[in-house]
Amino acid sequence: MPTVVLTVRDGSYVGRRADQPGVACLTTADLRWGRCDIKSLNLLPNCLAKQQAQIENYIVQRVDAIIACPVDSRGIAPAVEKARAAGIPVFTADIAAQGAPVVSHIATDNYAGGKLAGEYLARLLD
Repeated sequence: MPTVVLTVRDGSYVGRRADQPGVACLTTADLRWGRCDIKSLNLLPNCLAKQQAQIENYIVQRVDAIIACPVDSRGIAPAVEKARAAGIPVFTADIAAQGAPVVSHIATDNYAGGKLAGEYLARLLD
């Protein structure tokens, strides 16, 4: 079974359920799909050095993929490059890695969301 690791900025949303407004479901039980299993969920206290060290540790472990929510979009680039050089695909979520290519980035478009919310409020106030 492929090993995928997840490194996030902090644990502020982990353990909350999807029935809480605006919060995605993310618990250890939820971190499985298909034939791929999330090996470890590492909560960071918004520390770039710790996140870089985690990614370097994952490279040594030869994981199959890394999903990262970068603490620092530019600062994470060297670790992403190292993983890529080792043949480990890196995906980012929420915050993009600037200066290093990733397989895919998943995030919301906050500008478009704000625009839609403003248009909706304008219609309500009309």
